[in-house]
Amino acid sequence: MAPKAVAPKAVEPPAKKAKTEEAPEQVSVEEDAPELEKSAPDDKRQRLADEVTFPPNDCTLNVVPTSGGSVLMGLTDGGTQFLMAGARASVGVKKGRYMFEVKVLETLWRHEPGYAGRTPQPKQTVRVGFSAAGSSLVLGDVADGANSASFDSEGFFVANGKKLMTSQRFTKGQVVGVLLNLDAKSPNSNTVSLFRDGQRISKPQALPEELKDKALFPHVSFRGMSVQVNFGPSPLQTLPFTCRTIQDAAKADTELSKVLAKDKCTVVFPVAVPDEATFDFVDGFLKQNPQYTELSDRKIQEWATKSGFWKPTRRSLAHSNDKPEFGFGVQGMDDGSVSRVTGSVAPLLPRDYVFMEVKQNLVAEDRRANLKKFSGHRFKRVAHVVMGKPSKEFVAGVHKAMLASKQARLNAEHQAKKLERERKKRQAAAAEVAKKALEEKKKQVLEEADGEVKKEEGASAEKEEEEKEEAKEESKEEAQEEVKKEDDEEVAEEPPVAELTDEEKAACFKPVITSDLSSSVLAQSFAGFSIPEKSEGFDEIRFEWAGEAEAKQHLKSFVLKLKVSTRVDDLAPNEWFKTTSAEFEKRVAELKQKAKISPKFVAPPKEGEEAEKKEPIEDIAEISDVCDVGDGTPLFKDFGFEDWALLGLRCDLYLLSHMYSKVLDDPERPGIHESNLPFYPIMPSSSRSSLPRKCTGKKR
Repeated sequence: MAPKAVAPKAVEPPAKKAKTEEAPEQVSVEEDAPELEKSAPDDKRQRLADEVTFPPNDCTLNVVPTSGGSVLMGLTDGGTQFLMAGARASVGVKKGRYMFEVKVLETLWRHEPGYAGRTPQPKQTVRVGFSAAGSSLVLGDVADGANSASFDSEGFFVANGKKLMTSQRFTKGQVVGVLLNLDAKSPNSNTVSLFRDGQRISKPQALPEELKDKALFPHVSFRGMSVQVNFGPSPLQTLPFTCRTIQDAAKADTELSKVLAKDKCTVVFPVAVPDEATFDFVDGFLKQNPQYTELSDRKIQEWATKSGFWKPTRRSLAHSNDKPEFGFGVQGMDDGSVSRVTGSVAPLLPRDYVFMEVKQNLVAEDRRANLKKFSGHRFKRVAHVVMGKPSKEFVAGVHKAMLASKQARLNAEHQAKKLERERKKRQAAAAEVAKKALEEKKKQVLEEADGEVKKEEGASAEKEEEEKEEAKEESKEEAQEEVKKEDDEEVAEEPPVAELTDEEKAACFKPVITSDLSSSVLAQSFAGFSIPEKSEGFDEIRFEWAGEAEAKQHLKSFVLKLKVSTRVDDLAPNEWFKTTSAEFEKRVAELKQKAKISPKFVAPPKEGEEAEKKEPIEDIAEISDVCDVGDGTPLFKDFGFEDWALLGLRCDLYLLSHMYSKVLDDPERPGIHESNLPFYPIMPSSSRSSLPRKCTGKKR
């Protein structure tokens, strides 16, 4: 009887095994490992008198702190529920060893059908740690580099731009303690540790070098949750050793935040000509004034990317710097709901803002509406007009950025040349080795064939083979010669130094890659562009580059140039057009009818009188009556189909050009630019009563 077959023991796939080994549940702390943290000694120094809170300026716009800041909640509507909320405390630690605690009170999540099936899918998470002043409010942002160190609820530790699994998970209802050790005498100096319900769940993790000797502020980021934050003076959960909380810290070991709330804040409205360094100016302003928060779609998109969304790569014609396309696949994000919600919340939070809307800041009606959102008793409303010739400092910065971009391009080209040369060298070396091997083989064959008489066919075949090999060798030798020639023209070890051309040196702005406004938005709004005035509600108007008169002239020149060359997308028939077109149709019909009835309209002579003979007028320009060219013959006597069509076309052009000026009623618009004529559709004469229809952009 044959033995029963034994099923082979299942072997876990390597990828799955590796995944299991990396799972947070497997990360453990050795129970036998000694705890190097010791109980805090008595400290008689003066305690911190200021209450540790979360300043509004150090919170993302979707954070709703309760009184005292002990509980943090996030907005859950209009797509804001998908964005990471972040809050940085008002007191930082620069010496000693202190801790704070976080507890997840509830999880709040609404299903978003539009995001189903997309990865990575935003989920409930919380991150706790410390960060430097002025760093990203989204804790754990890898792009933020070494400006923070944090643990998240999935078991990861994020610092130095890296994300490593170092701890066990924590979840709702558990008290998490984050301990910062800056005590130079401690064996765990310059580390941060994580505790769950009083027990260590992570080994001490080293702080980035950039954070040493800096004040580190407690920081919490979360999504889909409400969290309780305890700064002390008493901990919610005792640790295996006594450790003082942030609120119980010695005053000498702490530093107060410089972005504390103030009675009256400022909101800045940058007003600039599109594509003339609008956003470059704002970037420079924010660099010099980091306490300001920019309100714009580009910052919301950047915020979404930091929150785990994939940045879209496809762009349509509607994409611009002012209104970038989101394209994340989530309705609340893509339909502008996030912008509307944050725009409604911002005026309620006392902080400094930069209201960055290119089109809205240029149109007086939009400016008035936006100014009403920020009440005058809480905000100082300032317009910064950025027009005219830029300052020398700004131009120098532009040239520096252009030079850096050009140098980076040269570096990339130089590196590509070096790699290509190395590849050809390796190819030539391989050809040399093959050549030597072939010579050895030939030598061996000749030695074996020495003294033997070869057949004619064999000799012929060998000769053909030798000819083929010789041809290959010649091509290899050519490759070697090419490499040698390139070696003679040796690529320098260092890339060439970039220099700006005279044209680039004369430029005041960087080349435009993406326009500030889409072509359709610009065409619809540029006629209403204007310089801000105090009567609109501004407390102050500052002219950054040029004076008021020069700025107005600069904007006027920009608008006049667009009036000449920009098409009118919404041009539609008016009453004058309809009436004139109907009259023309009626007149043409009458002429066609007359041409059919009688080619001549000459009255017959009376009795006893001879018919007067008239000669036709030779110069058509002298004809005053199209029904009589001089001899009673109508000018259109021999008109064919194409002649009537051309007549209709002339009428179309006449109606279109005159309607253009009558509809726009703007003496500064000279008429339709020839480059835009194909845009305005001209319909057949049979449908001329509706010509030109509302433009669709389709050429005819």
